[in-house]
Amino acid sequence: MRCVWLIRYGEISLKGKNRTYFEHKLTLNIKRCLKANNVKSEVRRVRNRILVKSDEDCSFLKNVFGIVSLSKAIVTDANLNEMEKAIELILPNSKQTFRVTTKKLDKSFNLSSTEVCAKLGDYICEKSKAKVNLKRFNVEVCVEIFNGKAYLFNNKIKAAGGLPIGVEGKALALIENKESIRAALSVMKRGVAVIPVALKQKNISELKKFSCGMRIDLEFISDLNELDEKAAERGAKALVVSDKVNSIKDYNTRLLILRPLVGE
Repeated sequence: MRCVWLIRYGEISLKGKNRTYFEHKLTLNIKRCLKANNVKSEVRRVRNRILVKSDEDCSFLKNVFGIVSLSKAIVTDANLNEMEKAIELILPNSKQTFRVTTKKLDKSFNLSSTEVCAKLGDYICEKSKAKVNLKRFNVEVCVEIFNGKAYLFNNKIKAAGGLPIGVEGKALALIENKESIRAALSVMKRGVAVIPVALKQKNISELKKFSCGMRIDLEFISDLNELDEKAAERGAKALVVSDKVNSIKDYNTRLLILRPLVGE
């Protein structure tokens, strides 16, 4: 039996006519991140999911903006006998309580979600002697059924969420302190590709962590009057700063000023 990484996204699915563009951008960012981490894989979109076929640990994808959660799943044909064989690989032990959750996206499958839960729950009880508890469970065994396949897993890794980097253009991010890093991350989560600029050396490792494998280097300016020139050079239309309501500054620039922390 083979395993894949099952990638879920949320907000992107609400983007109407732009949805395909957002999904394409997220897929590209995932591929870029995998390549940056030297992971060989096959990536494809299926039924509101992105599948990453790889035997390697891909949990680092949790830092890709646009992904809501991910799971390493066992893939089998969508029939009950095959599901039972697969589920033996993720059985809870006899001292644990569990529940089964099924999401059926494939309407051609002959059993309802409730029936799948009941039959697999009975099978788990028989094989592992674990007890069912729908509210206070130690393990949640999950099944997703679509395109003639069943994906079974008992783990769900929470990811960064938001929108894929790059869907909302570019902005300079003025890096002065830790708050500046937080401000930059806030707009990155909303799909903006940031170009960090500073008057002197600053640590931007946190920005690189969430950069989806894209090269992101700190660029230097000698004074703030160079912001417009740097923006024109890099194709940026806005400037991200860490100002708050009690510390708003004036910037001598034609750029749109983004102050994501101003409400704090």
